[in-house]
Amino acid sequence: DYICYVTVDGCSDTFIQPVKIFEASLLLTGGAVLCPFDVLTIHVQNLIPEVPLTFTWTPSSYIISGANTADPQVRPPDTTTFYVTAMTAEGCRYSDSINVYTLAGGPDVLASSSKDTVDAGESVLLFATSSNMFNTYLWSPLDIVSNPTTQNTSAIINNTQVFEVIATDSFGCKESDTVIVYRRSLTCGQTAIFVPNAFSPNNDGMND
Repeated sequence: DYICYVTVDGCSDTFIQPVKIFEASLLLTGGAVLCPFDVLTIHVQNLIPEVPLTFTWTPSSYIISGANTADPQVRPPDTTTFYVTAMTAEGCRYSDSINVYTLAGGPDVLASSSKDTVDAGESVLLFATSSNMFNTYLWSPLDIVSNPTTQNTSAIINNTQVFEVIATDSFGCKESDTVIVYRRSLTCGQTAIFVPNAFSPNNDGMND
């Protein structure tokens, strides 16, 4: 309490003003190492529960839900410091922060094929290229590719097909990409088998 003593012309008085001192104590938990764009819940605990608090988190662009709660869900693309501001009913404020670390990376696997358009029954090669060090690869559809767990594989095309490759690094972070291979469409009356309508028996190996 603040006490004010006033004396005027021999007369005195005392004024007492109660003052509340805000001594917030916060505990922040949940900081972890993530893959880029993983979702994580972080938490702030009020260690003086008899003092009710409201919370506001930033940066809001990386918070997907609960920005004004004690348990927001965050989705940072890279290592990010999240700040929380706690406020009492009287307007007293207290701030703290927590770091969420993400592994370096990002979408860095590229799926490609040796041909983008083929005839039905034709084989194509499928490639997964990246500047990152990935430990495993998985191609799909599993029943079409010749070896779904190698970095590069092949497939026989009977219909236009989308292929996806998922690459996983040593930390368990995954990146993916897709490539589409089209089956060449035949016009009415056209056939994929060429039958010559003339012959040249000159022993050159063509139409003899």
